[in-house]
Amino acid sequence: MFRVISHVAPVIFLSALLGISAVSSAEAAAKKGLGNWGSEVKQNQLLNAGWWYNWGLDKKNAIPGVEFVPQAWSYKDNLNNNFVDSLNKSVADTHPKYLLGYNEPDGEGQADMSVEKALEGWPYLMKTGLLLGSPGAVHADDPWMKEFMAGIAKHGYRVDFICIHWYSIAPQEFLDYVERIHKLYGKPVWITEFCPVDWDHKGRVTPQNASDFIKTVLPELNRRPYVQRYAWFTSDTDDKDYGPSALFNKDGSLTIVGKAYAEQPPGVMPE
Repeated sequence: MFRVISHVAPVIFLSALLGISAVSSAEAAAKKGLGNWGSEVKQNQLLNAGWWYNWGLDKKNAIPGVEFVPQAWSYKDNLNNNFVDSLNKSVADTHPKYLLGYNEPDGEGQADMSVEKALEGWPYLMKTGLLLGSPGAVHADDPWMKEFMAGIAKHGYRVDFICIHWYSIAPQEFLDYVERIHKLYGKPVWITEFCPVDWDHKGRVTPQNASDFIKTVLPELNRRPYVQRYAWFTSDTDDKDYGPSALFNKDGSLTIVGKAYAEQPPGVMPE
């Protein structure tokens, strides 16, 4: 086990005692966010988004007023991969309030981890003292995730909220899924990746119906108190899978999908 570096832990615990958040109240209040690899983080301001993440621990191209949330993308071991050092450095550099768990550990080409390995690394995440999101599984209700959460309960570990991914054009199916996952685990929900995708490339997703999807689901997400945060997944407009749901044109301006996302209120994250 490890201890968070000494000059960080007192800040976290003192803040908790005084009721002071690690980020400003304005930053902490926003539900609406964005998954972004960090090349165009200033775009978040165009979207009226209050937070962002880049699937990693290092904050790049940071701007005032947009909260960064780090993610421990995967875990192999600590001895050879400096896992603890990376976590400590992220906490010291970014002073976050939240930490996201592994990215799609149930998916090939992503974190792709056994449940046993995922649980082995989990105490290191807990030791940061940050509010901790579950792994963002490909399917939050699949056997991998259920076994992981059973292991969390068995070992007395901590998960503070459940992370969800979703890629489909059906608004009601999406909203029903979010509610089902909340009820399944009895915890708040963050949708850390979502957008309409037509995996068969049959033209079922267009910028127009992706915009309509946003206008339907975001008010519902903002209204539901168990939904704490959400982040749209965007890519280039010419991406064969995600292009119709892209938020930005090549020149950095908003697509009609981006305008729909920007026009929706950022939502208020429940305390």
